[in-house]
Amino acid sequence: MGNALAIITTIIVSKRMKKKIIKKVLEEIEKKNRETQASNNAVEDAVIEVGPVETFLNQILNEKPMRFSSEQLAACTRNYSSELGSGGYGTVYKGELPNGLLVAVKVLKVSMNKKVQEAFMAEIGTIGRTYHVHLVRLYGFCFDANTKALVYEYLEKGSLEKYLYYGDVECSTSTGKRLEWGTLHGIAVGTAKGIRYLHEECQQRIVHYDIKPANILLTADDTPKVADFGLARLGEREDTHMSLTGGGRGTPGYAAPELWMALPASEKCDVYSFGMVLFEILGQRRNYDPCRGESRDHVQGGAVVRAVPAGGAADDEQRGADAGGGDADCPACEPIPLRHGQQQWLN
Repeated sequence: MGNALAIITTIIVSKRMKKKIIKKVLEEIEKKNRETQASNNAVEDAVIEVGPVETFLNQILNEKPMRFSSEQLAACTRNYSSELGSGGYGTVYKGELPNGLLVAVKVLKVSMNKKVQEAFMAEIGTIGRTYHVHLVRLYGFCFDANTKALVYEYLEKGSLEKYLYYGDVECSTSTGKRLEWGTLHGIAVGTAKGIRYLHEECQQRIVHYDIKPANILLTADDTPKVADFGLARLGEREDTHMSLTGGGRGTPGYAAPELWMALPASEKCDVYSFGMVLFEILGQRRNYDPCRGESRDHVQGGAVVRAVPAGGAADDEQRGADAGGGDADCPACEPIPLRHGQQQWLN
């Protein structure tokens, strides 16, 4: 009887142990399955994360100007069929990249003399390394045997010059709709922000040396963008002046006297030119009239504003003449009538 009871007890214990062992094995298997699943999920998550990172890195690389072939530019401009304008360095054409992006292609003169070479390198060396909402974007360039060109973003409204000089009937280039004073104020502020970025916020200071309405382009919503860096120069922040080769740089009516008088030049030249642009916005006429071949002195509040080297000062005789209301022998020194909107803008 005792032996039978022992056998029965052993059988019961064995079954219980077997169940525990099976349960433990099942738990281990389930644990392994969970770990495997978690590992697979981690791999999937890693794959998901790599995708956006690669896209981001590609976008960063694409921020740099790319090199186009002459065949690519001929294709995107439809053999240069749509001309936007021309200047001293070349002709600008409208184009469209394969992704549908509209561009402006500036084709430089084939002769490629020293000035054109300097302008080409200045554009790529300055605007090619910057990105700002108030600076025109340089997408790329072409430097083939027969084609030297720069590819920019296309701006629908063209230059600010098209919307000024309504008050200058004898020599007006205005072809666009007159802009409201609030819009002109926004253009002035945006342009100033672009210039400040070049002078103070870039890794290296950039001086434009040719700020004028023709080089301020407008988007569809009248956002201004500074363009044409053909005369621009890079400089270290600690440098107070920059060396310029040759004379006669800039545009008459906007260029600071330093650029024409063999004086040391600095970023203050851009500030001077920007001031001339502000005078033209307010007066609705040119400071220097190429049709008449003469400059004009703007008179505001009885004080004549004359060309003084940026950062310099007028002599005592000049200050006395200005305080006295200008030069009576100068018929061009006439007051600019300010409308109510202009006076509010100044205030």
